[in-house]
Amino acid sequence: MFIAGTAATIFQLFLSPGVKKNEIRPEEWTITAEQMQKECKEAVAVKVADNGQALEMTNSSGDAVRYEPYQALIRKRVNSKGHVPMLQHVKRIAFRLQDHQVIIEAISLKGTQYRAAFPIYHSL
Repeated sequence: MFIAGTAATIFQLFLSPGVKKNEIRPEEWTITAEQMQKECKEAVAVKVADNGQALEMTNSSGDAVRYEPYQALIRKRVNSKGHVPMLQHVKRIAFRLQDHQVIIEAISLKGTQYRAAFPIYHSL
């Protein structure tokens, strides 16, 4: 059952109308924002680094999780190691903390703007 459901979802992605080249896929934006929100919620500390170009958090295990731009994508690194691409076709990303919220603003290579905001309850 799980395999059939997963296969159907993947098949649907291949058949769905294509996103324009150099454009952020809406599904990727949603998944990336939700992943960041989940990790911020579980973090013991959250901060913005590199003049708003990176989001850093420390999880309960003491690991430093960082979201940062790399070429035309946003990647995730843990303890300054690894390279997990999270979001493609990104021209610019900006993170900021305001009123106990993380605000993320991205611009695709085509110039489309994306924005997400979610609350944080830990140190800023």
